[in-house]
Amino acid sequence: MTKRGKALRRFLLVFGYALGIGLLGYFLFRLDWEVFRLALFSLHPFYLAASAPAMLLSLTARSLRWERLLRPCLQPEQSEKGLLRRAALCWQAQCLGSFCNCVYPAKAGEAVRMYRIHKTLGVELAQSATLGILDRLLDIIGVLLLGLAAASASREYGDLRLALFALGLPLVALGGIAAILLRRPQELKKILARICAPFPPFLRTQSSSLLERAGQALRNLRSPAISVFALACSLLALLGDAAVLWLLLRAFGWTFSFHAAL
Repeated sequence: MTKRGKALRRFLLVFGYALGIGLLGYFLFRLDWEVFRLALFSLHPFYLAASAPAMLLSLTARSLRWERLLRPCLQPEQSEKGLLRRAALCWQAQCLGSFCNCVYPAKAGEAVRMYRIHKTLGVELAQSATLGILDRLLDIIGVLLLGLAAASASREYGDLRLALFALGLPLVALGGIAAILLRRPQELKKILARICAPFPPFLRTQSSSLLERAGQALRNLRSPAISVFALACSLLALLGDAAVLWLLLRAFGWTFSFHAAL
């Protein structure tokens, strides 16, 4: 690493620590300690303990999804590490990103997770970022599917069901178009070339290269089995998230159904 790279790394590290400590200090300063004390003493330990396995389920499902989607982007030496080792590295990145989402604003943990994947598994940053965006899209699709299932199970959620249909149909249409293009790489290259055509030569070359690497990161989605596996992991992770929400609210004495949590 060059001196400039080392200096930038140190600056980002110090800035990250300072920002995290500053935000945590602001939160502690604004906290009503009397309310916090009463809430803490009224906490139900059984529900709090039960939320831990649900959180582990969510983190594990997302880690397995990352590991499966990353395989086409791995270098030969990384591919030889084995499934468990790669899944463990994805688990570390997932936990680090989730922690940073709790400390930093603007979901900064997503960027931290992508960078961690890039550093530990040798995946190009453009490909890691592409899969990070895909990770979010799969969660959105999972939320829509679970929301529709939960809303369809009760008549009182009719308006919610219509709203989810309105949001989901364009997303499904875009997903169908993307799936068709991924199965036709030549057509996809022509579209990418047209997108990059208005740029100056240097930017056109760089943009074309970035988009091509991003397309390579999505090659796995040409397989219906892998797409179904990734979506199943999303649904499992979101069920774990809903269980964590329901159990934690129950721990603080808020009683409502798991259906409402979904």
